[in-house]
Amino acid sequence: MTSLPTTGPRAAVVRFVFAALLVMTALQSGIAAAQAPSRVDLVALMVEFQPDTTRYTTGNGTFAGPLFEGVDAPRIDPLPHTPDYFRAHLSFLENYVHHASDGRTQLTAHLLPEVIRVSMPMGTYSPTGLDADSDEELSKLSSLIQEAWTRADQSGMAIPAGLDPSTTSFLVFHAGVGRDIELVGTTLDKTPEDLPSIFFDAATLERLGAGALSMDGFPVTNSMVIPRTESRRGVDVLTGEPFLIELSINGLLAASFFNYLGVPDLFDTTTGESAIGPFGLMDAQGIFAYSGLFPPEPSAWTKQFLGWADPVVAAPDGLVRLKASGRDDANESARVPISDAEYFLVENRHRDPSGDGLRMQIWTHEGAGEVVFQNGDTQFNDQTVAGFPGGVVLGVDDYDFALPGGLDEDENPLLGGILIWHVDENRLADGMGENAVNADRNARSIDLEEADGAQDIGFPSAAGFFGPRFDLGTPFDFWFEGNPVTVRTSTGRDIQIYDNRFAADTHPSNISNAGIAPGFGLVDFSAPGPLMTFRIEATETSGPMLLAEWQLDRWATENGVETPTDGAIWPVADPEGFFVWYRTGGDEGTWLWQPVDGRACSAMTPGRRPVFDGQHLYAVGDGALLRITPQPDECLVERLREFPPGLISLTTSAVMGPSGGADPMILLGMDLDAGPALWVVHPDDGTAEVRPMPSQVDRVLVRDDQGQDIVLLSDRGVLDGEGTVLIAFESQQWSDAVLTSSSSGWTLAWASENEEIHLLSMDGERFGTTAPGACLPQKLRWFDVDQDGVADLIYLCGDRMVAMHATGAILAGFPVRLPSTPLSEPVLATTTSDRVRIFVMLAGGGLASLEVEEGGVRMVDGHPLPVGGRSGVAPLLTQRAIVTLSGAGTLRVWEASLDVTSHVTDDTIMYVPASDVAVEQSSGLLRASETYNWPNPITEGQTRIRFATSEPSDIRIDIVDMNGLLVDRIDTTAPGAGLPAEAIWTTNAGSGVYLARVRATSLSGQTDTHLVRMAIIR
Repeated sequence: MTSLPTTGPRAAVVRFVFAALLVMTALQSGIAAAQAPSRVDLVALMVEFQPDTTRYTTGNGTFAGPLFEGVDAPRIDPLPHTPDYFRAHLSFLENYVHHASDGRTQLTAHLLPEVIRVSMPMGTYSPTGLDADSDEELSKLSSLIQEAWTRADQSGMAIPAGLDPSTTSFLVFHAGVGRDIELVGTTLDKTPEDLPSIFFDAATLERLGAGALSMDGFPVTNSMVIPRTESRRGVDVLTGEPFLIELSINGLLAASFFNYLGVPDLFDTTTGESAIGPFGLMDAQGIFAYSGLFPPEPSAWTKQFLGWADPVVAAPDGLVRLKASGRDDANESARVPISDAEYFLVENRHRDPSGDGLRMQIWTHEGAGEVVFQNGDTQFNDQTVAGFPGGVVLGVDDYDFALPGGLDEDENPLLGGILIWHVDENRLADGMGENAVNADRNARSIDLEEADGAQDIGFPSAAGFFGPRFDLGTPFDFWFEGNPVTVRTSTGRDIQIYDNRFAADTHPSNISNAGIAPGFGLVDFSAPGPLMTFRIEATETSGPMLLAEWQLDRWATENGVETPTDGAIWPVADPEGFFVWYRTGGDEGTWLWQPVDGRACSAMTPGRRPVFDGQHLYAVGDGALLRITPQPDECLVERLREFPPGLISLTTSAVMGPSGGADPMILLGMDLDAGPALWVVHPDDGTAEVRPMPSQVDRVLVRDDQGQDIVLLSDRGVLDGEGTVLIAFESQQWSDAVLTSSSSGWTLAWASENEEIHLLSMDGERFGTTAPGACLPQKLRWFDVDQDGVADLIYLCGDRMVAMHATGAILAGFPVRLPSTPLSEPVLATTTSDRVRIFVMLAGGGLASLEVEEGGVRMVDGHPLPVGGRSGVAPLLTQRAIVTLSGAGTLRVWEASLDVTSHVTDDTIMYVPASDVAVEQSSGLLRASETYNWPNPITEGQTRIRFATSEPSDIRIDIVDMNGLLVDRIDTTAPGAGLPAEAIWTTNAGSGVYLARVRATSLSGQTDTHLVRMAIIR
């Protein structure tokens, strides 16, 4: 057989074939985060079809029949395809899994001894046509699985003893050629009724009518469909002579098994185009690397996903050392976070870490043997495998030999380097269920940052027949010292753009997917080698400073948290920490208290928002109103008041009223046996009263400027706190109604399903207007956006934010289109420079901040802030801080300079509080200008923390790291009268940024707190 050419028309065909997979991907009902088991078994079955002579399939459907005519017999995956041939491929898979996992997962494959012949020709089972991915068409292929395993069961063959159904995978080897590479635009034989290679999980088999399968009494809950070979016949357009494109099934077999483990495909599953190139298994370029003989190692993300990764952390000076991840003893990668949901995974990939070339074990019908190829072999490289002696590859010592490399034009070795993967878990959450994590080439979940400066993988070029396809990945996509890549300008000038660092001002850059510089760069990559190094270097950013960060304890392990759909954050002054409440989308919510030192308490409650009075959290649960008080080591949970007898259901969330008066009340709508009621609890003395109501209370609102004035919304209209009907209004849904008030009265606003905004004033005047654009207004809020002394209505509409006057007129600069879908209620504040800002959490995992200017609205520099896992919990705004909660339970505190702030209150009304309870808010006891440390940075292990108070005070200084962990504590005193004092801190703490929380408590009981940011450099 003529060897495959490295240039010319047929070579171009080969490159085109490898560029894309046909879009038939793993069929899984939902791919969730996986942890590969330590042992997996695979049961394989050989299946052939009723013989046929149709030209629409390759071969006649049997293993013994003719397959390729008019060409030399294939050397890759050679005929005949006997049981020993398939055992050889299964041995390859066992070896690949063992090597890729560093022995963490052991695969044992079992080939059933007999060939099963099904009842119909191959084409009967083939999904075809433009709707080949529809359930109707795919059920043809699932029927093959159903019939094959059913006939195997009837044949009397037995499943090996001792297998675990939860860790057993199934495989059908069929007698056809795979329909897995692009044929359109090539001269390859067009056989549209060949079978695509797919993995079916249990839910998909059930959906397609092939559920409840078993063999030998053992449940068959999944199945891969794999062809005997991927080799395919074609015709040379210049000579008219037939030729054979030879492709092994090894790479395809490995990718299908990884689908079974839960790994999604990483190519573009909508088009079949490459997305990560040849730099990992789960892409066409990896699957068919070296003609499919063996794929490269899985990507760093795939290994992390399966629990096979060995995380590496930076040294105190930012230096990271990485062993080549293809070694038998290391799957090392460094995770460099932008947030808890967006980060870079950095790995060292080397084609030949041992320096002895590629050692390949090969099976042939005559026996097994070994062959060695050196880097740069002209007959065995990523363009030709003419030097391959033939057979089935059983294993190689370095699978990353399949990566781009070889020798450059000056005979210098190209052996790999650093790969940087940009991972966005918010995008992953969207794409996993549909196996579409990289289906949008402009918004990939797992994106390779290509060092050659052109992010071109998956963007086909016009090179085709006439030059290299850089969009398929090159040796210069690695990061390494001395990378010689250049860019040619339109004038023909070559420009060196690679400068051996990855930062906000490089190309590609490390800008987050929200468009923000993350505050660090990766610099000084070493030369390629079995051990490589680089440094993480801090850089300046335009956004607000991150003051502190805490991971909420018990977030996922005890509470089973998913993405919070809504919630609230309240600061607790003493002991310092946060009360958090969130709902995960079901009928239950969770409250959690997290002090700064990391201890926590938490509990589940019915999904009704609790209330907070500055000291206690009040939650509804277990037949009572609970009062939760933070203690140094736990939460004190009291049953403040049992529910009234005869309770049928709660009709509202609890509301605190008045907002700042001397007689606080907890207000809760109820349905009792005796009828609708408003339950009023006085937490100071624990007394309660039941106020009968003429109709069910759907909403409790409190006028923010007159706390005693309670407004109740019911299906009869608007009631006062005693149940008197103020405005009759029949059969209205009030779930999203919001209220604003002034000395002259109040105004209600709500949205209806016909996309209208409704306003109702205290005097009964009603006004309606249609929201701009075809969308349903949501999360309505009041705030004086244009600062004319009159409240304006803010609401979300799809991916837009709208602000309107109470007259219905849209404010200048609105609507504003947001970078991604908003998830939380908007909260607002005025800055110390008298500008209005609007904050909202986004589906992209960031916090957007819009500043209202005269005649317009703009995104504030440095925003959206990288919060992390997407969350519907609105941020807490204080005069000096912005506190965010990610969907992974990370609290982040950002520096702010705000004046008047709003908050999502206990009944979801937005209001302007009389006094802002701020994180680290100053009462004036501590003199800000005299609260600092010196020297700063700390270079010799000692610094002086200075403070001055207006009154004699006790001083407590807590020193925490940027993870919020307590490092040291100093207790001392201050003389008062503005006289400065100092405390000396001596430490052996490592290099980094630390916060000194200076808290003063005067003899009169006044408290004040300041943060001092300190740096240690060793």
